[in-house]
Amino acid sequence: MGVRPSVLDSPSMPDSDAPDADLAVRHDDALARLAAAPEDPRALLDLAETCLAMGGAASALPLIERAESVVTTSASVLSVKARCQFNLGLLEDCLATTARVVGHAPPDIAASCRQLAIQCLLRLGRPDDAAAGLGEIVRSGEGLVALRLTAEIDEARGDREKARARLRPIVANTTLPVGTRMSAAYDLARLCDTLGDHDEAFESATLAAELGDATFDADAFEAETEALIAAFAPDRLDALPIGRSNDQRPVFVVGMPRSGTTLLEQIICAHPEAAGIQEQREFDMFADLLAHRTGRPLAEAIAATDADALDAFAAAYLGMLDDLVPRLDRAAGADQPSSPRRVVNKALLLDRVTGLIARTLPGARFIVIRRAPLDNLLSIFLNPISPTIMPWSCSLEGLVAARRRFDRLTTHWSAVLGDRVLDLRYEDLVADPEGHIRRVIDFLGLPFDDACLSSHRSGRAVMTPSRDQVNKPINRSAVERWRRYERHLGPLLAAFPLESSA
Repeated sequence: MGVRPSVLDSPSMPDSDAPDADLAVRHDDALARLAAAPEDPRALLDLAETCLAMGGAASALPLIERAESVVTTSASVLSVKARCQFNLGLLEDCLATTARVVGHAPPDIAASCRQLAIQCLLRLGRPDDAAAGLGEIVRSGEGLVALRLTAEIDEARGDREKARARLRPIVANTTLPVGTRMSAAYDLARLCDTLGDHDEAFESATLAAELGDATFDADAFEAETEALIAAFAPDRLDALPIGRSNDQRPVFVVGMPRSGTTLLEQIICAHPEAAGIQEQREFDMFADLLAHRTGRPLAEAIAATDADALDAFAAAYLGMLDDLVPRLDRAAGADQPSSPRRVVNKALLLDRVTGLIARTLPGARFIVIRRAPLDNLLSIFLNPISPTIMPWSCSLEGLVAARRRFDRLTTHWSAVLGDRVLDLRYEDLVADPEGHIRRVIDFLGLPFDDACLSSHRSGRAVMTPSRDQVNKPINRSAVERWRRYERHLGPLLAAFPLESSA
C-alpha cells in the first residue's frame, strides 16, 4: 500500500531531550483526549510519540497500529512506527515499513527512513544490501551520513582500516555539526579499540564526550540516591503502597551499561521457558508519570500514591509483555508463539527504579550483575551512551559517581528485597559459566537446560554495542582490559585503588 497525504503528515514528535515533566504533561494530555475519543488518530499518535520519547517504544507500537487502523496511512505514522520497530529489534518489520515510506514521503522523512533501513540491513548481517542503498542517500544530499554509513559497511565487511580512514576526516572537521562529529568520534573510538590502537581510541572517546557537552549535577545525583534509600528503608516498607499483581513472569537484570547484562539476558533467553525483551524502559516512563501526577520527586511520589495507581502501571507493563513477546517470536522465526514462564528486561538505569518495580510487581525477580569497576567504566566511556539520559557518562569523574551510586543502591535493594534478588559478578560468570548459569536458572525457578550453555548460537537480534561479543562463546577476553588504557585512567584508578593494584 502506498503512502497518501493525511491529517497526520506533519509529525509532532516530542523532543526526546525535553524535560521529563514536559513529556509527562503531553502524555497525560493525549491520554485524556483518548479517554474522550478512543479512536482519535491524532491523540493515538501523540500518545505513541510521547511514549517513544520517554523510553516506551514497546508501549508506543500498538498505539501507532491503532492510529493506522482508523486513518489513511500517513508518512508520519509510518516513520514513527519504523523507529519503534527498530528500537525493539523488529528489523524485518522495520525494513517493510520503511519501504512503504521511501518514494512517497516528504524528503526529510524519506531520508531518515532510508538511513534506518541501512542500519537494519547491517544488523541483519547484509552489508552488500546496505551498500546498494547508499546511492539514494548520496543523491538526497546526505553525503556526510553516507560517509559514516559507508564506514559501518566497511567494518561489517571486515575492513576496519578503511573504515577508520573514512571516519578520521569527519572527526577532525570542526566545521561540521557537533552531533555528526560526536557520533563519528564514538565510531572511531570503537574501531581503534578493536584495532589495538588504544591511545587513539581513548582520544576519540574523550573528544566525543566533550562534544556531548552534558551537564551533570553531582550534588542532585547524590541527593536523589540518599532520598531513594531513605524512602525504602526497612522500617518504612510496610507503610508503602504495593500492587496486587502476582504475575511471576517479570525478571529484571539490573546492571550498569557494559556490565554483562546483554550476555546474561542472552543466556536466560536460550532457555525454552524464558524470553527476553532487551531494554524496555517502561518503568522509567512510569517513574516520570508518577512524579508528575503526585507533584513530587520519585522518592516521595511512591509514598504519595496508592495500590490502584501501581496496579495500572502493572497492567500496562504486563500488557506490553503480552504484545511484544509474540512479535519477537515471529521476528526470530518461531513456528508458534511461546508461553514463557519468565520474561527478562535488562533496561539501563533499573537501579533507580528497582523500588518502584518491586512495589508495582510483587512477583518480579531481580538479578544484579556487577562488573569490575575499571573494566566497566572504561567500556562505558569508549561507547556511545546518551548524554541526555546519562549525563554522567561524559567524564571519568561522572562515571565514578555513577558507579558508586549503583553500588550503594543495589546493595540496598539486595538487603531490603531479600530472596527476590540474586547477586552475580561478571568475572565469576565468565570464569565458571556452567556453575553460575545453573545458579541463575535455579533462582528463576526453572529446570536447567543445556541450551543456556550455548546461548551465542541463538541468532537473536541484539541492538546494543555488545552484539559482537554475545554472538561468540563465553570467554574472559574482556577481563582486565583496562590495563591497556592504564595511563589514561587517573580518576578511575584513584577511586578504585584496590582493583588497580590487584
